[in-house]
Amino acid sequence: MTESSKDWESGEESGFVSIGTYRLFVTVCGSRRNPGEPIVLVFPGAGASLESWREVQLLVSHFARILLYDRAGLGQSDPGPTRASGVASAEELSQLLKAMAITGPYILVAHSYGGCIAREFLQLHLGDIVGMVLSETGAETPCQYHEMQYKKRVLGDHPLSVIRGELGVGHSRSRDPNTEDTRTRNQLEEMQRLASTVNEADLRLKREQLQLSRNTRFQNVPTGHNVHRERPDIVAEEIHWVLSSVKIAGHQSSQLSAVARMLNRIKHLICRRT
Repeated sequence: MTESSKDWESGEESGFVSIGTYRLFVTVCGSRRNPGEPIVLVFPGAGASLESWREVQLLVSHFARILLYDRAGLGQSDPGPTRASGVASAEELSQLLKAMAITGPYILVAHSYGGCIAREFLQLHLGDIVGMVLSETGAETPCQYHEMQYKKRVLGDHPLSVIRGELGVGHSRSRDPNTEDTRTRNQLEEMQRLASTVNEADLRLKREQLQLSRNTRFQNVPTGHNVHRERPDIVAEEIHWVLSSVKIAGHQSSQLSAVARMLNRIKHLICRRT
């Protein structure tokens, strides 16, 4: 089946989509959208392919349509004609969605450097974005509209979830109890002070992003940087919260409640395992 004959708005579809002189690899799944329902767009971190988001995709596909894609030069996608940047990648995604005839509204889900791209995309499509989930973002290359977006609270009352992996920075790794610790007391105290300083700075950067919206929640979770790999259930739960906060058709409320119960069961199972 050619890309032009595919129905990207229903069923599970994967394939290459041409945007000018090169192709991007895309996969979309989840139930067909009703009019006015958003589709979830995922922005992986630097150097990451869509494969790292498969577990989140599986969970989210039970309650929303979700699109994963490989940026130019990553995963299965062709190399792009220009050097990658936040602006170029946001424009690239805009071309991709146009080629696939996928219109808004959109919920943006970003990890790490993907947050910069998502913020650039937000600026290009302000009227189409109805919610965001930012996981471990904020410490990378800032969006060119960084301060302006905060000042204007560009998301307005649209929901925003910020996830922080609290073990990602400023956290002392556990040592092998069979290994002698040769560090002096002064060295240990200095390391603890440094870790505390880094941790406070990271927390401040993450919480700063809450200025994008008046409707927010902040999740401090016991994981490292790759929250979506370690706890895909938490990321899916935040996407579900954003979706349930968006004003959509009332007949979906019962379905979303059932999904919330399912995600809670998954979370309990993962917590037991860990």
